[in-house]
Formats: sequence, structure tokens, C-alpha cells
Amino acid sequence: MVLSCGGGAPCFFNNIDYMNQNGITVWIDTPYDILLGRLRAGKSKRPLLKDLTDEQLKAYILKKSADRRIFYERAKLKLDQKEILIDDIVKILTNE
Repeated sequence: MVLSCGGGAPCFFNNIDYMNQNGITVWIDTPYDILLGRLRAGKSKRPLLKDLTDEQLKAYILKKSADRRIFYERAKLKLDQKEILIDDIVKILTNE
């Protein structure tokens, strides 16, 4: 089973420890410009982002990324590719 949690989930209540103890955690370290594009395109569906200007959105992404990095770095596996194919992740996780 693959469970994709929200970006803040590993950062509260020792969740990253629980996640590491009960599965294989994967941090996909997405480049800033890709995050910006994704969030800009979908911000109308996100209450915390919908009223932000582009400059405010950029600042929000940088701040959240910096705050969360300490938790994300504790993931068992880090992927920092711009484009990740599911087949590649399966190979990594199954040691093929």
C-alpha cells in the first residue's frame, strides 16, 4: 500500500517517527519552481493559499519548505529527481 500524506503530516506529534517505524518513508524533494507551479495552478482549491499574491505564495513555499525540511530529512528514502516515474520508485523500494 502507498499512502500519500499531506506535506505537514510528518511534522506534528512525532508522526515522522511513527511513519518510519511502520513503513518506508519517501521524501520526494521537489524543486521550488515545480512546487510553485503546482500550488499556483491549484491555489483556488486551497483555503490557506487562495487569496495569496504570487509574491506571498513564493514566500509561503520558502518558509514551509525551510520549516519542514528537518522532518522530511528523516525519511528513509530521499528522491530528488524532477520527474519520478512510478516504475523507478518500485524498483528502488523492491531493490531490483
